[in-house]
Amino acid sequence: MNASESLSAGLKALPNKTSSVASTQAAWRFYSNDSVNLSKLQEPLRGLEKLGSLWLVRVKDDPALEFKGVSMKAKAIAQELTFSKSRQVIYHGKKYWQWVAQADVTLARDAKPSQKKGEKPAISSDPVSAKLVVSRVLDENGEVLAQGLL
Repeated sequence: MNASESLSAGLKALPNKTSSVASTQAAWRFYSNDSVNLSKLQEPLRGLEKLGSLWLVRVKDDPALEFKGVSMKAKAIAQELTFSKSRQVIYHGKKYWQWVAQADVTLARDAKPSQKKGEKPAISSDPVSAKLVVSRVLDENGEVLAQGLL
C-alpha cells in the first residue's frame, strides 16, 4: 500500500501478504469504523502515561503548545529555554557541542485530519501533558547549526 520507508509513519501493507487487496480491505474496515476515534487510539499511550512510562514524539517547529499557560509555537518556546552543554558530537565531519533544554508543555489543540481529499472537521480530544526537549548543535560562535524538537 505504501512504497515509503519501513520506519516512516503512515499506512503500510500488512506483513507477509503477497497482495495489497487484504491490506486495502483491512484499512477500509478500520477507517470506516465509527467506533474507532481519536480517544480510543490514544488509550494505550494514556495507559502507559498513568503507569509513569515515557514516550517520544518528534515535532516540527510550528505546533501550538501551552507553555506557562500561554499558547506558543514549539520554536518560540525553544527560544525562551535555558540550554545546558551536553556532549560533543560530530556534525558534517567536525566536532561541535550539543546543547539541550527541556520544558513542561501541554498539547491542547484539536487533532487536524489530513485535508487531501476534502475538508474534514477537527477532532477534539483531552489535553496531553508532555515534555518538550530541544537539542541544538552550536558552532564556536554560538550560532545554531542544527536543532531538533522532541
